[in-house]
Amino acid sequence: MYKKERKPPVPEGLGVIAEAEMTVTNLGIWIVDVTLEGRGPVKMLVDSGAASTFLNWKGVSDLSLSRESPQMERLTSPMGAMGSDNIPMALTHRLTVRQNLNLGVRSSCSGLAISGDGIKIDVGDIAVLDAMSANNVGGILGIDALMRCSVVQIIFNGPVPRITLLN
Repeated sequence: MYKKERKPPVPEGLGVIAEAEMTVTNLGIWIVDVTLEGRGPVKMLVDSGAASTFLNWKGVSDLSLSRESPQMERLTSPMGAMGSDNIPMALTHRLTVRQNLNLGVRSSCSGLAISGDGIKIDVGDIAVLDAMSANNVGGILGIDALMRCSVVQIIFNGPVPRITLLN
């Protein structure tokens, strides 16, 4: 049945909390529209290999925020990080998402409710995202967000590539 329908069944006891189509960038990397606390959407790389979620300044702008917005915390010690592309990132600000992360532009799903200290998203100049400016990419959706779900289903082949979050 799964092979015919191209969509795996929802495991018993879980429900779909977020779901959206994915598209592929000019570099062959999958992206999805993400809303953070009702703001956005921001086109973000789906990267389960990234330990953290990141935004560049385009992504911040897509959230209708700026460097001066009260939600943006300036890091007292700006930091650098090395991505898998071996190009350093200059991270200078942080946005903490405390309530909700959702997928898609206008989703009927509830989204991922954020608890605890929230998801801390570091912000700055990220070369790999700048290289995808033709695709309007503004962030990286990393495992720190994805691991808050019970199940993440990703379907690459079939009529509509999609990502589904279940809890």
